[in-house]
Amino acid sequence: MIISPTSSRPARGIGLVITMACACSWGQALAIPQLETPRKELPVTRETRDLIERPAARPLDSRVDGDRITRLTRPEVPQAVVAPTPPVHRIALERAQTDLSLEDWTIANEALSRGLRWLAANQSSRGAWMEGERVEATDQPP
Repeated sequence: MIISPTSSRPARGIGLVITMACACSWGQALAIPQLETPRKELPVTRETRDLIERPAARPLDSRVDGDRITRLTRPEVPQAVVAPTPPVHRIALERAQTDLSLEDWTIANEALSRGLRWLAANQSSRGAWMEGERVEATDQPP
């Protein structure tokens, strides 16, 4: 996409998107470990074990040469599995919740405030941005 010098709104919009994405990923990278949910070890049920250990119900597809398949010993099904924790997205409300210096915290908050002010100033009455602007076609939903 080529942006002409007279078209600064799209450029500011792209810059805002990049800034917000960086801020969010930076916050995720600096998440405080003690706030994370501990992972739980869950037993493997008999039903799950049977599904894993059950032989294939269908014959091998005729297009596949069964002699070329590497045969390994069947792995043992564990007694328990560690369930993944659900994702937690947090935004630090205080600098003490991050490893940022006071200067970086202030700069980040000012950048977020500028971004939110831009969004509020450029939002249409329908709640959208860049209405009536010429944009590149995309396969993404609006």
